Amino acid sequence: AGFLIKAISIIAIMQIALGGMPPLGGIAIASLAALASAILKIYFFALIAMIILSWVAPQASHPGALLVFQLVEPIMAPVRKVIPPLGMIDLSPIVVFIAINLVDGIVVGSLTRAAGISGALVGL
Repeated sequence: AGFLIKAISIIAIMQIALGGMPPLGGIAIASLAALASAILKIYFFALIAMIILSWVAPQASHPGALLVFQLVEPIMAPVRKVIPPLGMIDLSPIVVFIAINLVDGIVVGSLTRAAGISGALVGL
């Protein structure tokens, strides 16, 4: 659903901005890049929220806090197995931040360039 919504929005933006429609392959690749970028941003900000919640309310039972922990934990658990906490300091969020930035820069950047559509028009 997100892919289709993004593809439709890219088509609408291209119609308004350039007055024409790019090739369908470019739209599909740009939609995939924009969707991947949105998912990575969600995880990035959820990770920041998890870090703040772990300082402020480590045993929070609020539904919003539980949602953030459930969203981030599948990514954090494998990293915590490799890099265990050092006393009270957990270094695994740093590794996940670096991985998110690398994937965003390399994969999403490559997809955007492959689409042949400006990242500003796609919403990246």
